[in-house]
Amino acid sequence: MYPSGQNKGKSALSVLLAASLFLIGIPGAHAANYTVTYDANSNQHQAGTVTGSVPNPGPLAQGTISLATNGGNLARQGFTFGGWNTLATGLGTTYAAGASYNLVANVTLYAKWEIPQSARLIGSSGSIVTVSNPNSVANASVCMSTASTRGITSDGTNVFFRSSTSAGYICKVSPTGVLISANNVGTSLANLAAESLDLTYSSGCIFVRYDGIAREALYCIDTSDWTMTSRALPAGKGLLAGGGWLDGNLIDFPDGRIGAVSAPNKTLTTGVGAGQCPSGMYCKVLRLYTPANTGKNVSFTFSEDIVLADQESGWPDDEHGIATDGTYLYEIKYSEGYKVYALQSGAPSYIVFDGSKADTCGATNGTSQTLCSINNPLAGATGTLTNATYLGRIHGTNQYLMGDHDAARFYVSGSVIPPAGPGSADSTPPTFSNSSSFTTPELSASTTNVATIRVSESSTITISGGVDNSLFNVVYGDSTTAYIRFNSSPNFESPADSGGNNIYDITVRAADALLNAATQAISISVTDVNEAPSIAINGSGATHSITQAENIGAIANYSATDVDTGSVLSWSLSGTDSSTMAIGSATGILTFNSAPDFEGPLDSDRNNTYIVIIAVSDGSLSDTQTLTITITNATESAALAAPTISGTAYKGISITLTLTSNAAGKVRFFMDGKRIATCLSRPTSGSYPNFTATCSWKPTVTMRHLVTASITPTDTNFNASTSSALVIWVQKRTTARS
Repeated sequence: MYPSGQNKGKSALSVLLAASLFLIGIPGAHAANYTVTYDANSNQHQAGTVTGSVPNPGPLAQGTISLATNGGNLARQGFTFGGWNTLATGLGTTYAAGASYNLVANVTLYAKWEIPQSARLIGSSGSIVTVSNPNSVANASVCMSTASTRGITSDGTNVFFRSSTSAGYICKVSPTGVLISANNVGTSLANLAAESLDLTYSSGCIFVRYDGIAREALYCIDTSDWTMTSRALPAGKGLLAGGGWLDGNLIDFPDGRIGAVSAPNKTLTTGVGAGQCPSGMYCKVLRLYTPANTGKNVSFTFSEDIVLADQESGWPDDEHGIATDGTYLYEIKYSEGYKVYALQSGAPSYIVFDGSKADTCGATNGTSQTLCSINNPLAGATGTLTNATYLGRIHGTNQYLMGDHDAARFYVSGSVIPPAGPGSADSTPPTFSNSSSFTTPELSASTTNVATIRVSESSTITISGGVDNSLFNVVYGDSTTAYIRFNSSPNFESPADSGGNNIYDITVRAADALLNAATQAISISVTDVNEAPSIAINGSGATHSITQAENIGAIANYSATDVDTGSVLSWSLSGTDSSTMAIGSATGILTFNSAPDFEGPLDSDRNNTYIVIIAVSDGSLSDTQTLTITITNATESAALAAPTISGTAYKGISITLTLTSNAAGKVRFFMDGKRIATCLSRPTSGSYPNFTATCSWKPTVTMRHLVTASITPTDTNFNASTSSALVIWVQKRTTARS
């Protein structure tokens, strides 16, 4: 043991040494270091993928720190980054990116992925609309009373649905259900399946499928005249077969593209690239087409296939509709809710909201894996749909539509603008690339495209403003080109308008599918030229002499061309039998009133000459031309059409051969240059110029044959003649011999 004084000295020395070490920066003890591990959390809500990179975990000293920002640009298609959470479910404590945090131990923080409201509208907002007829629209009964929806869509403003009472009708209503019109498309629509076909709209057409099987065509119902026309899809890229019940689904994007979703569990290559299905998942394919032109003239090119990935096999086995805002795709299942896919091109599209599972609907709080019944789409409100079926969207107002299979009513969701996606419409209004002021002489205005309007994207083009605006109309070249033309010729040589020129100031409006619009002012000046009219006959201004054999035709047409529009045509005739001809005072078309048949006994010894004087006048100015027409008495070959047959040719079954000629006589029929035994000399019947001869022929050889015919006329002024060949494929008979 040290003496007490020594021990005290050692203690003092230790204190002094520790103080010295502190002063020179050598710590007396080490602070604790921890890591913050950041997780991309790609499986929150349901499986998916995350792009970007997570922050560096540390190490970091114990105490208050600043959490990482999203400097690595973590992103998950369809979701919103909501900061960092202590639990992978997102139900723990949430910290904003860059927020303060008291670090006392190693910790893992998970990216929190929030589901935007635009991906969970059913069960969170909206209203149920019943169709009404306050304006007494004709044929309203087919759209109301016991009627119910059979497909639903919108042109961006109005709502269209097919009537269950009359399947050949398309009902047009406002988004509030006020009936605008009941439009009869006819039996072509009524004959299609009433239950399993949906409607969609784009480019002036309401589209409907033939059925739910794979096909390379669909129908366009032109909303300008309510006619239905079959339109071809690209060869080899037709519609894929649909799924259960609503196998004839269709969808339209805000950008104008249309398409349909295949049945579930489509066989695809495994992977996460374009056209591939992720491992352990089940996929469908959304096939898309880009339309060109409008209405019944619409045509399609293949756009792309988008893969929809799901962890659940075979969903939905009872599909009731699809719709999209270009970012999210909604698909509903009978009474069991809906799923929403976050669309992306070139990679699988994963589910962003699942409202077809269990528990209380999470559409109001963004919780997935819940049950949002499509028959109860209004959160916290009364009112239901009896049998929610068919889905559509009003792109102009950002609202989804869902019809009621059992009543004349439909659901309209709340209006929420989605984030940008692969099918979003360009919000930029169309721009005019070719529109200006034009001047045209009044005498040529009705035949001139006085204004050519071109815009940057597919649009509806209208005109307004100006004096006598009814004089004009819009004629489409395609969906981006239109011509403004006169409805009739403005004739300013007449007394009421002879004092001057007319100027039309016109406003042209171009609106796209989302009703983004732009206007352009143009001026059309029509000048009163007071010029001398001119006339030419068959392209020549000189006197014309034309020789025509009398048997060439019953009517000979000689046009007075290049006549100034607005001028008045008059005519006079001299010469033999002038009463046989007439000329239209408006068109200048010279015609024979009847066929000049000079082969007959009264006229067989001479030709006939006609002198025609045609005059054109415009006010006090005029011009004339003289036309001499000589009809010659000629012997001509009989004119024969190619033989025809009735029906399809089968070996050993009689068919009827028919020949038409302008001459009477005896007809022989030939097969491959050899006479047909039963058709050696067939008499004609009928009258000029349509004499016919027929015979019955029973083909004996199954192969390709050339059938011809010849005639020996009874009229000596006709020479014998042979017809052109008819190609016949004789097929093997399909019935037993009797």
